[in-house]
Amino acid sequence: MKCLSLSLVLLLGSVLSAWAQTTTSPIIATTCPLGQYVGALPVSGIPQCVSQSVANNTALKALIGVPGQAVLRLGFAAAGDGGGAVYGWSGISCAIPDDGAQVQPNSTGCWIADFSSDPSVKVWGAKGDGTTDDSVAVRKAVVARKAAPLRFPVGNYRLCSEIASTDPMNIVGVGSGAGPGVIQTSGNTIFTLCNANQNGFRSSNYFPSRFSGFWLTSAVQQASGYAGIVADTASAATMTRWRFDDVALGSEGYNSPLTLYDGIKQIKPTYPDYNRIYCQGWVNSCINHTTTSGVEGSGGYIHNSYFFGNPDSTSQGPAIYSEIGYTWISNNEILGGSDGIQFCYKNNPAGETVIHHNTIENSRFRGILLQSCDGSAASMVHIVNNEFSNYSFTANMSAEIQISEYPTAGGTQVWLSNLMITNNIFRSTLISAAKYIWVSAGKNAIISSNIIEDLGVNNPIAIQVTGANSNNSLAPKFLVRDNQVLGTTNRFSGGATASPFYSDVSGLYTVATLPSVVGLGSTVVVSNGTPNTQPCTSGGTGAIATWYPTGWKC
Repeated sequence: MKCLSLSLVLLLGSVLSAWAQTTTSPIIATTCPLGQYVGALPVSGIPQCVSQSVANNTALKALIGVPGQAVLRLGFAAAGDGGGAVYGWSGISCAIPDDGAQVQPNSTGCWIADFSSDPSVKVWGAKGDGTTDDSVAVRKAVVARKAAPLRFPVGNYRLCSEIASTDPMNIVGVGSGAGPGVIQTSGNTIFTLCNANQNGFRSSNYFPSRFSGFWLTSAVQQASGYAGIVADTASAATMTRWRFDDVALGSEGYNSPLTLYDGIKQIKPTYPDYNRIYCQGWVNSCINHTTTSGVEGSGGYIHNSYFFGNPDSTSQGPAIYSEIGYTWISNNEILGGSDGIQFCYKNNPAGETVIHHNTIENSRFRGILLQSCDGSAASMVHIVNNEFSNYSFTANMSAEIQISEYPTAGGTQVWLSNLMITNNIFRSTLISAAKYIWVSAGKNAIISSNIIEDLGVNNPIAIQVTGANSNNSLAPKFLVRDNQVLGTTNRFSGGATASPFYSDVSGLYTVATLPSVVGLGSTVVVSNGTPNTQPCTSGGTGAIATWYPTGWKC
């Protein structure tokens, strides 16, 4: 064995020490002679003594090994650049030479890396300096690692072409660096796209991919149809259980120029999980779920995340857009955007949709919009325990919650069944034409126990159950009860062409504000009603009114 100089031994020891701190197979220094080190090589699985080091990948390619030999590469381009790894010799030429996992020497044979620990992308030559195009190195690393974790140390990795793979991906950064309204530009892992006409990462494998601990942005605004991360497969299968954690998407600041067209776009997803997503500066949407004809899919779980849109932007779409059911959206802060959440059900009947315990504020048009975009049915919709507020950006709002009719030509389309809107709190200053809750479609529905406080002077509509054009998308039975309304006397109202559609109502009214179309047996308190009058007349000290076929009776 060749003896090493003291300085080289010290450098070798420091590099291997750092490598050993992340490996699951600890270095056993006592198994090798003085000045030699050991790595558990995948070639044989037996600890091998490292008796030689090379400065970089060029030197490793020039080296011809012998069976059982292990060599430490001190860096990719230069010693200490983060691209160090231990390699073992194989007499068979590399199957997939990539200068990282497999390094093809200038002859037959192959240097095979020891990846008993999760490797850094710098092993493949990525620099992360914010200037170099790291696409080629990252692509090689992603292909080599498949579903195994690939680490991205602190740095800014410029990607000037799409990182595509037919295998799952497992991208692991050190952290997104996201905070309220701004994302830090140092000390975290950053991916910066170079071109408008490119995606960032794209996998066509339906098995789970994983993304965590980074910020993905673009140096220019993406063109329509592109996204930061894309999940898509040409097969009939759905994209199964993708996972995202501590991922920041979009612009540096919430009011910075828009960057990503869609943050994450999944086509035919099945139970993905989004946790601790931070998103701002999107164009079309931050999270985008679409499907194809006859494929139901599932939107999965979107939770513990922060969507910071710009309510002044006229170019920004919803924070969350989905065409599919079986989706649970909970415990998020959703600010700005055209709509906080938009469901446009299509291509297949949609199952359960649950939106609960979110803060939804400062939406440009609607806090939540639900609609059938092709007549597809939806059922089991829960909108419960959310907080809605908007004080300064209400000029264009139509509703905090809006469920739209489906105007099928020549017929009716009751596309939604089993709807619950309960226990939400609203506190805004809406314009007079706006509504807090506007339901234009559904049957077997409950709107109950909501607290509505309007802080303005425009007397907006608290709850409206009617279509914009007709009531053809509504059917019995509706229960509208026990909602507390303050700050507006316009508690219930019809549209321009349709009267309110109620099966049952309750609450506190005056004679002048009693609903005109309700279900038999509806019972309300009339603060100025006169007992024993039919129709109920004002001027009294209060009465209980009941709806009969002939009208209200106090």
